[in-house]
Amino acid sequence: MARKAKLPADLDPLATALEEARRGASFDALIHHEAVAVLLSIYPFLDGLAEGERRSAIVSGISRAAESGPITARSLKDAVRREETTLLGQPQTTFVLATHLSFTRVGGPVPRSYKGGIEITRHLPASLRRARLEPSLDIADVDRLPVHYSAATVKVRARTVAHAFQQAQSRLDLLRALWNYAHARRTIWESHSDPTAPIARIRLGRVSTLHTASGALASPMYWFQPDHRDVTSTWLSDADWQRMTRMVRSASQKLRRVPYRAEVERGLLQYGRALDATDMETAFLKLWSVLELLTGLGGERYDDLVSRTVFLFKPDKLTEYVLAHLRHQRNEIVHLGTAQEEMRPLVVQLKRYVERMLSVQMTMGRHFMSLDEAGRFMDHSASPEVLRRQLDLLERAARFRRIRLRRVRRK
Repeated sequence: MARKAKLPADLDPLATALEEARRGASFDALIHHEAVAVLLSIYPFLDGLAEGERRSAIVSGISRAAESGPITARSLKDAVRREETTLLGQPQTTFVLATHLSFTRVGGPVPRSYKGGIEITRHLPASLRRARLEPSLDIADVDRLPVHYSAATVKVRARTVAHAFQQAQSRLDLLRALWNYAHARRTIWESHSDPTAPIARIRLGRVSTLHTASGALASPMYWFQPDHRDVTSTWLSDADWQRMTRMVRSASQKLRRVPYRAEVERGLLQYGRALDATDMETAFLKLWSVLELLTGLGGERYDDLVSRTVFLFKPDKLTEYVLAHLRHQRNEIVHLGTAQEEMRPLVVQLKRYVERMLSVQMTMGRHFMSLDEAGRFMDHSASPEVLRRQLDLLERAARFRRIRLRRVRRK
C-alpha cells in the first residue's frame, strides 16, 4: 500500500529540471540535491521502507530514469517504484543493534528479555565488545564501553543496514518511552540548573553500532547522538525498577486490545523522543504533535484539539485556559519564532496533558474501532444529563429503524 504524499505529487517540474540539468551521466549537483529533497517529501512510497532505503530508491531511480532516455514524470516515477520493489524483495538477515542505557542496578541488573528481541544486561556480549574495540571504528574510548551504563541489544530481521537500524531503534525507543513515562508522569514541576538537560531519565548512550548475528560489525559506521548529555548518577532503586517493569507489563497488556495500536505506539514514540530533546522548543513541539495525533485531528482544528483534551479532565475553566495558553505558545514558536525565554516549565506543563491522553488511549482504546472514533468520543463534552438525553434519542431512533426495516423485508 502506498503512503500518501504530503504534497500534490506533480512530478513534471522535477522531471523537466532534472532533464535540463543532465551532464552526460551526471547531473548539476544543486538541481539533483533539490530534486532528491523534494521527492523524499512528496513521493508516495510503498509501506515498509526505512528512511535510508527511501533515499536510496530516489537516488537510484533518478539514475535509472536517465539511462532509459529523456526523464519524464512517468519514467521517473516508474524507475523509483522499481527500485522500491527491488529493495523490498531483498532477503532478510539477522542484525543486532548494540548500545547502552543510562541506568545501573546494585550488583548489575539480572538479564532481562523484552518483546522485539531486546536484551538488557550489565555488559555487552563478548563478541560485540570485541567488535566495538576495533580501531578502525574510531569511537572515542569513553563511548566504546561506558562502565556506568547498562548494555542493550536488539535483534531484528532486516533487508539492509538502514532497515535494521530503524527497526531496532524504534523498538528500543518504545521501551524507553514506557520506562520514562513511568518516571516522568510523577513530575508536575521541575527546576534544573541546566536548561538543556533532557527530561528523560532513561537515555541512550552516545554511540550505537550494528552487528551481524556472529557479532562482527555489519557496517563500518556507527550512529552518534549529537545532543547526548551524560547521566552521572545512574543508579536505579528497587522501587524505580519495579515501577518501570509494571508499566511495561501493563501497557503491553492494554495495547494488545487497542485496534489502532500502531497510532498509539507512534504517539508513545514521539512522547519518548520529546523527553530526549535538549532543546526545549523542540521538546514542546514534539509533545504538541502527540496531541495532534491522538486527538485524531492530524494537526488541524486546534479549537477541537483543545476541546478534546479538556474532555479528559475534570470540568473546570482552568484546564481550558491552560491549554489555550499552551496553544498560543505553540503558535508563537511555529509562526513567529518568538518562544518564551524559559520553555522548560511549559514543556513540563504540556507533558501532563500528553500523558493523560496516552493513558486514556491505552486504557480505553479497546472500546473504539479506530483513532477517529476515539476522537469523536472526546467530542461529547456536554453534561451527563444532556448525554443521557441524547442516548435516549439514539436508542429510540435505533428501535424505529429496526421496525421500519422489518416492515420492508415483509413486503
